[in-house]
Amino acid sequence: MGSPQRTCLGCGARKSKTDLVRLVAREGRLVVDRPQREPGRGGYCCATAACANRLLRVKDERLRRLFRSSQRLSLEGVPEEFHRLASETG
Repeated sequence: MGSPQRTCLGCGARKSKTDLVRLVAREGRLVVDRPQREPGRGGYCCATAACANRLLRVKDERLRRLFRSSQRLSLEGVPEEFHRLASETG
């Protein structure tokens, strides 16, 4: 049986959950959930700078809907974390 499939929030590609980075909403900001075990609604993104940059351009209203949040979500620190992940994996 294969790994569950998820859709990247940046590029829209469907990939194995294990090939993507999970993001969760915590206290008004999105944070990278490396072990993919944080509670709450998560979203997935490819571990590339290009997808992180696309994610930064997603409208706030769409992010709030995706993460079922009533407050504005900050992406502070997310691009840096993706650059770190990209350098570790490639």
